[in-house]
Amino acid sequence: MKAKIVHERASESVGDARHGKFFDVKRLVLEEAGNLAITPHGGEVYAITDFVLRGDSRVVAEVDVPNDLIELALALVKAREELNRCRDRVVALLP
Repeated sequence: MKAKIVHERASESVGDARHGKFFDVKRLVLEEAGNLAITPHGGEVYAITDFVLRGDSRVVAEVDVPNDLIELALALVKAREELNRCRDRVVALLP
């Protein structure tokens, strides 16, 4: 499946953004997979769906992404959503 390689400026938090603390990030954005964005950052890989390109986003290239990577990223999104639905159960275990 084709993905756009998107280059953006990002920050860790709103506070960092207010203080001008930004870093550059590149994402794979797959429109055909529910606007799936796959982002390597800080030694980890993050995945979200329903990603929206911002006005300062730059599409720098296109690339074919293997199906197994897409499936793994979508499974990560689904697992995070399922765990978030159990948030109250997790919080209840903490003293």
